[in-house]
Amino acid sequence: ADFDVQALRANILDSQQNNQHFRDFSIRAMKAGVQGYFAFLRGQRVTYCGRQGDQHTEWFPGAKPQAKL
Repeated sequence: ADFDVQALRANILDSQQNNQHFRDFSIRAMKAGVQGYFAFLRGQRVTYCGRQGDQHTEWFPGAKPQAKL
């Protein structure tokens, strides 16, 4: 499937707000075209990878990119 960022973001939001089970999250993420992801705990973000090289980075709630100096 093509990488559907809108579906992925809705899935993430559902997990954050409604405590969706990880199994359900994983199934929905795969249906949105996610092949894998990298969680950067210290960097407070997760980068999701699609089957065709697409990527989407989702920041932890309350976190945001730091300005480069």
